[in-house]
Amino acid sequence: MAACTPAAPSNTITGIVWQWTSMTNQTTKETTIVPAPENDTIIFNTDGTLTGKADCNNYAGAAPK
Repeated sequence: MAACTPAAPSNTITGIVWQWTSMTNQTTKETTIVPAPENDTIIFNTDGTLTGKADCNNYAGAAPK
């Protein structure tokens, strides 16, 4: 995954819209580029929740307590 550039440098992964840009098959080492990375996103929130989009579906979740 790659992130859109945040407004200020950060030492954390929270609050950033991450986009799935490519994947690499670890057996063949072949890399496939995702044609529309803006359609596959995830945001990790500081409260332990996450939200995102997988093509035309939205999702959300939270860390187990």
